[in-house]
Amino acid sequence: MKIAIDLRQIQMGTSGGIAPLHRGVLDAAIRRFHNHDFVVFGTIFNGSLIDPTPPNVEVMTLPLDGGFWEIMQQVLNDKQVDVLFRTYPVLDTLTFPMDKQVVFIPDIQHEHFPEFFSRSALLSRRGAFSRTLRSAGAIGTISEFARRTILEFEQTQCTDVFLMPPAPQVTMDADFASPSREFRDRLTAIGRFFFYPANLWKHKNHLRILEAFKLFKQTTGSDVAMVFTGHGEGWAKLSELYSRLPLHHLGFVSRAELRYLFQHSLALTFFSLYEGFGMPLLEAFEFNCPVICSNTTSLPEVGGNAVVTCDPTDVAAMAQLMNKISISSELRQSLIEAGNNRLAAFSWESSAQSLMEAFERVAAPRCRPAHSNREPLVSIVTPSFNQGRFLRRTIESVLGQTYKNIEYIVMDGGSTDETVEILRSYGKRFVWISEPDKGQTNAINKGFALSRGDIRAYLNSDDTLLPNAVERAVEYFSSHPRCDMVYGDANYIDTEDQIIGTYNTADYSFARLMFDCCVCQPAAFWRTDIAERVGPFDEHLNYAMDYDYWLRIDRVGGHIHHLRETLSNSRLYPETKTLSRRGEIFAEIFDVCLRQGGYIDFSYFIGYWHHLFWENPSPLTKYLRKLPKAHVLCAQAHHKWKNRDHYIQHLSSPNVRRAVLHLRSLLGRRLASRQRGLNLAPASGRVRGFWPDSWLEPLVELDTPNVAIKSELFLAGHAACECKLRITVGDKPVKTVHLRSKQEVRIVFPSLKTGPVRLSFSSSIVDGANRQLSFFVSQTNLFEEADMHS
Repeated sequence: MKIAIDLRQIQMGTSGGIAPLHRGVLDAAIRRFHNHDFVVFGTIFNGSLIDPTPPNVEVMTLPLDGGFWEIMQQVLNDKQVDVLFRTYPVLDTLTFPMDKQVVFIPDIQHEHFPEFFSRSALLSRRGAFSRTLRSAGAIGTISEFARRTILEFEQTQCTDVFLMPPAPQVTMDADFASPSREFRDRLTAIGRFFFYPANLWKHKNHLRILEAFKLFKQTTGSDVAMVFTGHGEGWAKLSELYSRLPLHHLGFVSRAELRYLFQHSLALTFFSLYEGFGMPLLEAFEFNCPVICSNTTSLPEVGGNAVVTCDPTDVAAMAQLMNKISISSELRQSLIEAGNNRLAAFSWESSAQSLMEAFERVAAPRCRPAHSNREPLVSIVTPSFNQGRFLRRTIESVLGQTYKNIEYIVMDGGSTDETVEILRSYGKRFVWISEPDKGQTNAINKGFALSRGDIRAYLNSDDTLLPNAVERAVEYFSSHPRCDMVYGDANYIDTEDQIIGTYNTADYSFARLMFDCCVCQPAAFWRTDIAERVGPFDEHLNYAMDYDYWLRIDRVGGHIHHLRETLSNSRLYPETKTLSRRGEIFAEIFDVCLRQGGYIDFSYFIGYWHHLFWENPSPLTKYLRKLPKAHVLCAQAHHKWKNRDHYIQHLSSPNVRRAVLHLRSLLGRRLASRQRGLNLAPASGRVRGFWPDSWLEPLVELDTPNVAIKSELFLAGHAACECKLRITVGDKPVKTVHLRSKQEVRIVFPSLKTGPVRLSFSSSIVDGANRQLSFFVSQTNLFEEADMHS
């Protein structure tokens, strides 16, 4: 069996316990199941997670600059991979079948505590998780609690949810050296302490824990301090609130330092609000540290009789446990002994066996599920306002469908033409309401609020369906049970129903939909269950509400398919909104694209400026029409400005890179190094001089504290040419390394305690894009992907 492993979403350190979990499970699987071949897709920041030396493993380090998924897809095709393991849910452009993917989901915390996430993070997480929960071949998770919540979640359609919990890491740790004398002296100076290793995420409950510690100190007068580790972002602001408490945040620490912290701590105080597993509990058991923790989610399951628990929202109860564990050596010893015994319940080999069995189930051929004989009810809504001259033709196209199980609803906005008379003439053949509304989008939402169908569509009061449109849509849904929305092709017709063209539909991809709306609205049908997840049409939109809706279906993980058959007619005539309100339509499209996709495709700027130059020209644009390609130049400038944030972070156009770099050469290297805004390598974060295709410039600058808090920092790769690397911390040179051309090296950095850090290469080459490059990075932990954009 050929198995691919996607590490793209794993960030060492910032991914918390997920990274060591995958390292342990995959290492055990690769060692034990050597008759299978593994190809691993990683980045320079996480490829070292997997040992590349076994003969059945190929580790591929892919670029960060947008080529990751394209290269990965090509390799999947070329190597004829049987099953793909995703280490975390993600929305991507891969076409590898979802039912041949095994996806790891640690928990669905975002559904229980959505307030812990920003709007954009929640939208992204729900999109990626929803697709996985509905369509994955199998889902791996880390505790019975997590498994139960996944299976009980209303969106979950995947029934193959299995356990692959973490295990003690002592068997895979090479780092048994003692921490530095400086580190040990620092802990000695701190004295007795409680320990909490956790990034400053909201669900980690730091604020309540600090309140509990404050109460513990006030009521007992104890000399105990509190030590934290993990990502330090936000700590300075939080600690200001408790400046009188003995608090110490050490940032990220090595395994040796972590073990030392556990061994010398009074107790692990793990009062998290939500855990899919709780890896620090196993680490505490492994390193002889007693545990007091929350009585919620997975922690009682993982801890068993080796932990003492309380409600993590009860500050007084946490303070009482802190007091109890600090004064009772007998309790601490009994918990340590129980923790040692508890470790036997977890093993990497067992989790690896569960994962491999899932691979075998997913890779095996599957029969198509039997289809229900029940004909689904199709609800079609028509919004109408003063469209009496076309309305009857629209109604007849619905009533004349070859498929008969249709619920038809007409929502009229209080028309003053012959509309109401037409509606009355049909008696009770369909539901209709005529009353003032808030516009077309409001009418559509009101109609669907009344509907009962399994499948939905809406048909404007001047468009028509072809006679077999609904039947073909229902047949497609029946034969494609994973499809959430299907759209067909469509004709353009005039006021006399004569065909005057065809809508520019295309096979679906998110990128294609962002290029322009390849979905013709009257030819689109979607399931009600996806509509319930997406929510109503956005009533702030008057023109692009359908386009926004299709993008939202994709973002929540919906599967959109194109049926290459003509299903409808879209009417074009001067009074239609799509022709008479072009400027307003473009404004809405720009807004929708930025909100749902994060960028606006250049095609829309070309259309917008063509409109300004030729369809609705001003005196200025009439004059500019005399200049060759003036509207294209305006579109390019507008595109760069409107997409400036996205463009700076994701730029891949060699032509623009050449132009900017040429400008830098004209200004001179010294000036360019000062004017970092001209450097289109990500220069707005904590690392400058790094290109997303893994090349370093002659001068690289790293801010602290992210650099300083890590241990055994390294930079692996090769120099573009023979040169010297000088490492400077602050203003002090600390190391010089002689590098040979294209010779693979691993540079281990000295302990970095202050910053900023500079890497200065004495020589460089100039590539085809006129970039000055000195070193190609194959792996590093000197900085993180997040540092590029912070």
